[in-house]
Amino acid sequence: MSICPKNKSSKARRDKRRANWKMSAMNLVKCSKCGALMMPHRVCKACGSYNKKEIVSVEGSLEDRDSHMTIKVKSVNTGKEAGKDVIELYVSLPYIRGEIEKAYVQLVDFAKTPVLEPNSEYIATFEIDAYDLASYDYNDANGNGFQGYELDKGDYTFFISANSHIDGYAYDSATATLKDNVLFAQDPKTGKDVVNRYTTEDFNDLQYRLSDVYVDTAEGEVIRKGMSRTDFDKTFPKPFTAEEREIMTIDGASERTALDSKAHNNTKIAEVVEDKGIPAMRKDITDIDDGKGGKRAITLRDLIGAPYHDARWDTLLDRLSFDEMLELVNNGAFQTASIVSIDKNLTNDSDGPIGFVNFMPGKQESYKGNTTFACEILIGATWNKDLAYQMGKNVGENGIWGDVDGNGLPYSGWYAPAVNLHRSPFAGRNFEYYSEDAILSGKLAVNVINGAKTKGVYTDLKHFALNDQETNRGGIATFCTEQALRELYLKPFEIAVKGSDNPAEVPSAKADGLTAYQGTSGVMSSFNRIGTKWTGGDYRLMTEILRDEWGFEGLVISDYKTSNSVMDARQMLYAGNDLILTSMPEYMWDDAAATSPEDVTILRQAAHNILYTVANSNSVNVKVLGYRTEWWITLTIVLDCIAAVGIAVWGFVVFRGTSTKRKSQ
Repeated sequence: MSICPKNKSSKARRDKRRANWKMSAMNLVKCSKCGALMMPHRVCKACGSYNKKEIVSVEGSLEDRDSHMTIKVKSVNTGKEAGKDVIELYVSLPYIRGEIEKAYVQLVDFAKTPVLEPNSEYIATFEIDAYDLASYDYNDANGNGFQGYELDKGDYTFFISANSHIDGYAYDSATATLKDNVLFAQDPKTGKDVVNRYTTEDFNDLQYRLSDVYVDTAEGEVIRKGMSRTDFDKTFPKPFTAEEREIMTIDGASERTALDSKAHNNTKIAEVVEDKGIPAMRKDITDIDDGKGGKRAITLRDLIGAPYHDARWDTLLDRLSFDEMLELVNNGAFQTASIVSIDKNLTNDSDGPIGFVNFMPGKQESYKGNTTFACEILIGATWNKDLAYQMGKNVGENGIWGDVDGNGLPYSGWYAPAVNLHRSPFAGRNFEYYSEDAILSGKLAVNVINGAKTKGVYTDLKHFALNDQETNRGGIATFCTEQALRELYLKPFEIAVKGSDNPAEVPSAKADGLTAYQGTSGVMSSFNRIGTKWTGGDYRLMTEILRDEWGFEGLVISDYKTSNSVMDARQMLYAGNDLILTSMPEYMWDDAAATSPEDVTILRQAAHNILYTVANSNSVNVKVLGYRTEWWITLTIVLDCIAAVGIAVWGFVVFRGTSTKRKSQ
């Protein structure tokens, strides 16, 4: 009888599976470039080569704001097995002690190779604009009299690496030298002025009290200064006082009284009202040709593919009553409301970054037929733009088929993707965000967005902005310098709004041709505050940066409104946030106050933004989307039908023959 317990392995079996190779010295391999012995998956100490990646060509320069560089990088599979690899392009910027703060190494762009057979190669092409390398100088740190995005003169060294932490960058680098500073007074895409939005005196007085410190110089001068690696000891933040903590917990009513003037003094609205007065609301307009020699009323379908500033939008908006506009902006819980007068369908909008899901009671059943995709942190780990684009297309395909309730509604809006940053491993929402890196997050997100657009699903990019923690995110006051805001926390949103790789090719309203759409059609504001101002009610964020500087044209929806006192509907609309995500609209608007020309105008503007986004979705543009079946699917269906008919005919013939035979017997 054995004394060994049942189901226990013997010593012999244990030793067979034990990873004894881990106790031996690691095998050395020959460098594929110089032949020196080196550790596998490491930089060669002899020649600096990394995994047979090299920069094969560099074209262009950084000499002015419109300059452009093209860098080509070759990757060779030197192994014995087929596989993929990531090519990561980094840059080291010129840095002068005490001037503009910069990271020593910054990610510029990246690419995923296709499957490479042994000894085969792939060349990735990176297109880099001067603006992509610019640092944001919010306080004229280099003393040249300019505040905004700029490139300091000096050496810009591009290099290939496996990550940002490998010591040195000698392994295949290229350097571009800039003789003079390059300044970006205007955004290179929109041509709009780029100025400090959160470095004004009123904001900084509070910001510096809460986040920065006062530094006493040798001359006795007091300097406001943020944390700096050049003087870490003196710039470490001081603890908050009781008074400062009180400021950070301003309730909603006090905040609106004290901090609302920027939104309510919206000069754009005032100008419109002064020019036009109360907008017309005429439901009997019939000024569209009906194709039969007569006229008919305009509908939303007539605006499919129309530019945002098309004159016909005014005609369409003139048909909306005050109540219709109020219903549209005030009732945005997982939908945009139907408007019968302009033939606008109810849209079915949904959460979240892993596909169409919903946490609301009674909603889960209708989502069981949908695909659940990998969470964003896993997509981020792939470094694969094409995979992100395909994920977006597949989510869009789910949207075409709609929910399983059989009500015929596709999913038209998607509350995703999310591009907040991994500030901490304890942030609580990291699974919903791609990375701690702004460039990686933004470039993956825009590919997901453009993929979904090909199927008529508009995305609500979230959470805009600085929603980088989950605990107490409802109204928490967030402070940072404008440089950190723009280079880190706003950068992935900027990339996804402006658009980049793999633009969505969407069938247009015309009989033939495609329309290329780049970037997101929707944005979701966040729960938190920047300073003491809720993001959804912050005119600087919603209008001055998002719409003016970046050129965003589309809807902005709030995060879910329950009882959060800082989320005020009128403040939100005047700031540029259009749609309220709430199931309790009765609490969201003071009807008595919403009768002024300004209120009507701001409702009309919000309705325009919402309708513009919906016009090219799968709820309106049926011709556009995935309702257009691929040719091979059509062929398969036809062949199946022919086969079915053939089988039926054959069965009938056999049955008749058998029956006739029986009768003759």
